[in-house]
Amino acid sequence: RFKATGSGPTAPWAVQATTEAPGGVTLRADGTAARGLDRVELKVQGEVPLGLANSFIQPRSVSGRAALDRRVTGPPALSSDSGRLTTTDTRYVDPDLGVVLENVSITITLASGRAQLDVNAPVQGGGRIAVTGPVALTRPYSGELRVTFDNARVRDPSLYDTTVSGTITLSGPLAGGATFGGRLALGQTEIRIPSSITGGTAPIPNIT
Repeated sequence: RFKATGSGPTAPWAVQATTEAPGGVTLRADGTAARGLDRVELKVQGEVPLGLANSFIQPRSVSGRAALDRRVTGPPALSSDSGRLTTTDTRYVDPDLGVVLENVSITITLASGRAQLDVNAPVQGGGRIAVTGPVALTRPYSGELRVTFDNARVRDPSLYDTTVSGTITLSGPLAGGATFGGRLALGQTEIRIPSSITGGTAPIPNIT
């Protein structure tokens, strides 16, 4: 539902809009917009279920809800956008990597055309993964991201079971040409060799 009213030929439009979409999406906006739409004063709030992304990220999956609280003050451009996006009850599963993240806390703060990420993700089985840093909202999406692994358990029941600690960084244009670096260390690691590939081979010697 959308409504715009004006009290005179030059007075700003008073804008009110609400949306309720299938899947649990709710959005509402209210504020004012200049007649020439060269300046707006809008507040946008709402909630979006994260599960709507699952059809695009299969076989990975995510659940939980994202709450949006944004303001647009000035010309209709990203530089006028500010606010925050937060998640609750978030769970992420990546079967290819053997990673399950539970009770994930995500906060994205918008200001001056940039998004500041703050992610804290406990790992099922122990440890956590954190992501912090800014990313520009326009191409080439320059960023300075830092990913920290704190004894994060990574496992594939048929192949391996280990923990990862350390930090990696991603700096520069994320659309292409960014610099990737850092160091990761594995904790006690168990590697399982499937029986289907060991037939006819000699026993593996003790490794010291």
